[in-house]
Amino acid sequence: MISTDDKSMAPQEHKIRQLTAVRRALADLTPEVALDRILSAENPTALVHSFPEQDLHLLIHDVGLHDALPLLKLASERQWTYLMDMEAWQHDRIDLDAFTYWGALLLGVDPQRLVRWASRDKLDLFEYYLNRNIEVIVREHDQDPSDFGKDWFTFDGLFYIRVCDHPSDQLAKESEQARHFSEQRRQFLSDLLQRLADEDHVRMQGILLEAVHVIPAEAEEEAYRLRNVRLAEKGFLPLEEAAAIYQPLELDEAHRLARQQARHLNASLPSLPVQPGFARRMAAEKRRFSTMLQAFDEGALGVRLATELAGLSNQIIVADQKQPRSREEINSAVHKACGYVQIGLETLAAESGTALGETHQAPLFLRQYTLSQLFRIGYGRALRLKWRAERWQEKAWYQRQGLPLTFWGERWMGLLGGLLIKKPLCFDALQIDGLYREFVSLAEIEQTAQALTHIEAMDTLLAALDLDFSALKGHRLTFANLLLTGWACTQISGGSGVAPISLDPFRTFFSDQLLTPPKASRPERPRQVRRWAKQSFLDWLREGSGFSETQIRQQLGLPLEQLFEEIESELGRVAPRDLDPRFILLFIIV
Repeated sequence: MISTDDKSMAPQEHKIRQLTAVRRALADLTPEVALDRILSAENPTALVHSFPEQDLHLLIHDVGLHDALPLLKLASERQWTYLMDMEAWQHDRIDLDAFTYWGALLLGVDPQRLVRWASRDKLDLFEYYLNRNIEVIVREHDQDPSDFGKDWFTFDGLFYIRVCDHPSDQLAKESEQARHFSEQRRQFLSDLLQRLADEDHVRMQGILLEAVHVIPAEAEEEAYRLRNVRLAEKGFLPLEEAAAIYQPLELDEAHRLARQQARHLNASLPSLPVQPGFARRMAAEKRRFSTMLQAFDEGALGVRLATELAGLSNQIIVADQKQPRSREEINSAVHKACGYVQIGLETLAAESGTALGETHQAPLFLRQYTLSQLFRIGYGRALRLKWRAERWQEKAWYQRQGLPLTFWGERWMGLLGGLLIKKPLCFDALQIDGLYREFVSLAEIEQTAQALTHIEAMDTLLAALDLDFSALKGHRLTFANLLLTGWACTQISGGSGVAPISLDPFRTFFSDQLLTPPKASRPERPRQVRRWAKQSFLDWLREGSGFSETQIRQQLGLPLEQLFEEIESELGRVAPRDLDPRFILLFIIV
């Protein structure tokens, strides 16, 4: 038997599912096409109201503010509130210029609704805005209207209003844009108060009297508190709270939290009428996050993950002090969240002695831990690398010698540069839009840790060699050309000093000792470093540092082999007669 309540709810749930399906279809369209589809829908108002606030905010910016005016007209007051929360604030202060700009947009699309919304739902905020922008004088019975200057205006001959000078007005003479904005502010205030007077003149007088007696600091603080409450529901915590997402979470503490939250974390979640969809769609664009995405289809777990991922992404945006006004900013935060969640999952799998992709543990971990906990586990791995690099740098040999970070060559310099900044990044020379990005896998963390181990070992070796490189001042010095030049000097002159090498002796060393002669059968193949040269270099390191050959091979075998490969790549196809010091980077030649 179906109850009356069930019968009444069924059409509503069906309508919600229809609107959700339409929104998902719109997500795959270009902003312009999506706008046309919305405006031509059977019930565009219901469709726009069904958008999560953040999805609508992104769509408005994608379309362009002036082209999106129909969307602003169709939006609900709840969505208007979110737009003002995101656009009209600079950290913990109200941005009066932005408030004016967005208020003018809303006044243009639906003046009557804006007046009612501002004078009732947002009265405290509206009165604060008036307090910061206007002066009000009540004319006395014996006061002549001519006593007021031309800047004052009135709607009833009793309350006289003047728009205050604003900091942006000081730039009016210097910038056409500033002058235009100053005029826009005066026009907005005049139109808004005129419409308020037309709707309810007595109420307008009361609002003016209250506005002039507002205590700005208290009003702004209360508005900020209420804004934080609203945004916290979507993951936009205050900065000092959002920054906690970067606090590492130890595995023991994570396990303890998982046991405490086991009872309620996987409780059946109600079907939310408006679920955040931007984070899930953006995560789907990167296949490397497939482990988490597969769990989205598991009923209540999928709903929980979608909500948590949206909240986590928003918390990262606040912690990084970004403005979520573009799809690129949101995209960056979502990918950062997914990457470190993936590292957290892989860390848990490694602790259990298995690989994440070889088992069905990922859904199990996602049920036991929240995404923020997994993010903190993953980010903690990168942060510990940063701390390790900082501790090493404080006592490193190269730092004591006053050498710059470029001393470590392009690859190692890039790796250290990514670790020594405030929030560590992964160095990726293959990146198209820059050399740095977020870590996205445990393998990248481990590869970076291994490279840092090699840098530490190389620095220790250089300290033990104690080379006098004062003669190399003025040259672009790297650890590679320092070592190779020092070794070549001993082979050419037999001395122990390190100095630039003359070209003719280097040509002889180059052809007779460094590289194998070209093969007559394969002259096009690059020449290789002689085995004798490799052993000679290793012996020089051993004798100068006091380390055993086994120690050097174990700690620096791979970097030294890569150094020889660089020699072959740079000089393997060059004939001795064609050597030019301007193009030789691995040896210092004059």
